[in-house]
Amino acid sequence: MLDSIRLLATLAAAALLAGRADGSTLTDVVRAPELPISAPQLAAAAGDQVSPLMATNGDLSLAVWHDTRQGGGVIYATRLDRDGHPLDPLGLVLDVGLAAEGVVWNGAAFTVVFQSFSGLSELVNVGTDGRVSSPKPLGVPSSDQFAGISGGGGSARIVVLQPPMDLLPLSVSVLDGNGNRVAAFAPPNPVDLFDEPDLVSVSDSEIIMFRSGPGVRTSLVQRFGFDGRLLSSSESQLPFRADPQQCAIAGSGSGYAIVRQSPGVAVYKLTTEGVWIGDNATLLPESANDANLVCCYHPSIERVSDRYLVAWHTTLTNGHAYTYASEVPDSGPASTTRIAEWTGNTRGVALASSAGHTEVVTAVLRLDSSTSSDLLGQQLTAGPAATTPEVLALSASLQSSEAAASGVNGFLVAWTETGPDGFIHMLVRRISPNGSYADTNPLEAARFTLNEYNQFHPLPRVTSNGDTYLVTWLAGRFQGRRLDAVTGQWLDAQPFLPGP
Repeated sequence: MLDSIRLLATLAAAALLAGRADGSTLTDVVRAPELPISAPQLAAAAGDQVSPLMATNGDLSLAVWHDTRQGGGVIYATRLDRDGHPLDPLGLVLDVGLAAEGVVWNGAAFTVVFQSFSGLSELVNVGTDGRVSSPKPLGVPSSDQFAGISGGGGSARIVVLQPPMDLLPLSVSVLDGNGNRVAAFAPPNPVDLFDEPDLVSVSDSEIIMFRSGPGVRTSLVQRFGFDGRLLSSSESQLPFRADPQQCAIAGSGSGYAIVRQSPGVAVYKLTTEGVWIGDNATLLPESANDANLVCCYHPSIERVSDRYLVAWHTTLTNGHAYTYASEVPDSGPASTTRIAEWTGNTRGVALASSAGHTEVVTAVLRLDSSTSSDLLGQQLTAGPAATTPEVLALSASLQSSEAAASGVNGFLVAWTETGPDGFIHMLVRRISPNGSYADTNPLEAARFTLNEYNQFHPLPRVTSNGDTYLVTWLAGRFQGRRLDAVTGQWLDAQPFLPGP
């Protein structure tokens, strides 16, 4: 990304053109100081911001996501104040990585676990002041899979699984907040029918896992202490497989609840042993217009006092998408609210709640934006109700594809700039021979929607006869626009099509 287009390259281009007119050569050129042709503008970050995760301590929250603004995958984060405003709008770079796996408040800082490009899971701590610790690999083999993280008791507990392979059974490792193994155990498999776990959750005091297998009527649900002690083992009685893509779970000592999106959304309440009590609440019926983006659907659920808070997103085939939130009390009916409506499609949602403070983050590809998928945050209040969505990840608008030509009183620089609105703009600006601006602000030659730009990739070309600049580009058809080199006024009110 170019924060601003530098003058160095354009000076060289202009010197070559001017040299042909007055007989000078490159040896006669004196390098002028670099000059930003256009000040950077902050807009929704370039690239994709997807797969969000959230944690909060009630006063401060941390959003973590996978970001491609640098071209490759990088794990970014931002702190949010109690009003939900980003404290790090340009983002905190945690490390390069494939995916964020978990984040939790550990009592002193936010612990983030992510998968690196090497396949290893690593962790960093993000302080309340925004300082990021150096990444540290977890002390387990690369074949281990992240299962969950908890911050109860002022200390992070990270749980990873070693899938069964060859003759080795499933094994579980419990790590401390520094990534060191503090316990390891092999969950019993009573009838040797159950595969590796489907859904696993880590609360402040225990681990709960649901295991299914071929020919098994209902999944086995097992609960363990962090020391590996088996707390209970029962048939879950759930009428479906607890697919971790479709399901999320919250709770512990007072019972659990599973939310399932398939693509309709329902909550199933469980006992403290993880057994379904036979009661479920439909939060959103299945829609015939649902685009069924199974790859992106994954609901989020939190236990808060005497109720559960649930958030999810859905995309319809008519181009509309929505974020929903629901309160599911221990007794009484659930209440569901559509908290955001988008034109485009949603790519992920995350929910975090503590001390009466709740944040919801949605990743969404908006058709009215010139960027790709963006992160937007909202505060959730009773009802549930929500604040207006706010973009959480910003970057300077993308400026590229520069071109230049010399005229009678200096030269003209042209470039394309993404946003900060929903368009890609082709801009120009005149520069005086002494290197100062001849135009107070850049001038717009043309604008393109994101679809037009992605289809045609129009690049500016600039030529001059001395008194007039001609800016041309190809966007399906060859187009152009003339600018008076002296006055800086467009000679064509709109782009024209050269030729008969």
